[in-house]
Amino acid sequence: LFECEERARGVLADPIHAVFGVEDGAGPAHPLVAFAGVMRSTRAKQSHVASIWGVYTTPAFRRRGCSRAIMRACIDHARAWSGVTQLALSVSERAPEARALYESLGFRTWGIEPDCVRIGAESGDERYMQLAL
Repeated sequence: LFECEERARGVLADPIHAVFGVEDGAGPAHPLVAFAGVMRSTRAKQSHVASIWGVYTTPAFRRRGCSRAIMRACIDHARAWSGVTQLALSVSERAPEARALYESLGFRTWGIEPDCVRIGAESGDERYMQLAL
């Protein structure tokens, strides 16, 4: 049985960035099947804020805990940064499953930007969320 919790690991890290991923344990190449990044703000007035970006899990690995595992890794990493007290992210209103995951991890909505994203003729709203660390 594939266990994402045990496979989330750091792919890249430096003083202000980190990327976490989950590899497919089957097969010789071990491709990443889920990943997310976290970045600390470099602006003096916003150095207490970090942001999560690029959360993605391949369709075949969804609903297996992969996104939760990489989100927890990002949250834990942000908590380890001295002075970081807030973690931010945004999610499309078209992704209710992702929003439910973020809410289950303690993120709360602080605003919605209407007509933020357009794909062809369709527009979508973006939800901004925050977690106090």
